Amino acid sequence: MSRSALSTLALLVVVGFPPSACGGSSGSTSSTPELTGTTREALQVTDHSLSFDYANIDTPIAGVAGGRDVVFVGEPLNGAVIVLSRLTGNQIGQLTPPAEGFAIPFIIHSLGEGRVAILGAGGLPQPSPFVPANPSIYEYDYAYTPEGGLSSRLVRDASFASVLIGFS
Repeated sequence: MSRSALSTLALLVVVGFPPSACGGSSGSTSSTPELTGTTREALQVTDHSLSFDYANIDTPIAGVAGGRDVVFVGEPLNGAVIVLSRLTGNQIGQLTPPAEGFAIPFIIHSLGEGRVAILGAGGLPQPSPFVPANPSIYEYDYAYTPEGGLSSRLVRDASFASVLIGFS
C-alpha cells in the first residue's frame, strides 16, 4: 500500500470511517460510510474523495510543501513559514527565519524527508521607479516528533542579490 493510501486510511480510521470508505473491501456492500450528525457537517465524502476543514489560517498563503509528519506553509505578508501537523492541521511551530528574515516566502519545496527549501522572493515588484528584488533560496534540515517537537536548522543560503531581477 502506498504512503498516500496509508495516510488516507489512517485519517479515515482517526475520524471513524471503516476501511471500505477508502475504496477497499472490508466485506461491506455499502460504498459510502454512514456519517453521524457532527461528521456530516465537517466532512465532504464521495466515492473517490474526502475533504474536511484542515487548517484555518487567517492570512494569505503562498507555497506549501510537506513531509511525512509536517506541512510547511508560507505566510508572505507575515514573512513567516509556519509548520503544521500533517495529521491534525494544528500549528506546531515556525521555521526560524534567516538573519535578514524571510522577504516574502513565496515558494516552498520538499527536498526529501527532513529537508525543505524556501524561495524568499526578495520584495514586492516595483516597476516605476524600478526597484530590483533580491531573492534567496534557503535550505533547512528539520526533524519533528510529537514528544520532542520541531527542530530546524538553516544549512544553505543561495542569494541572487548580484543578479538584476524585477520579481522572482
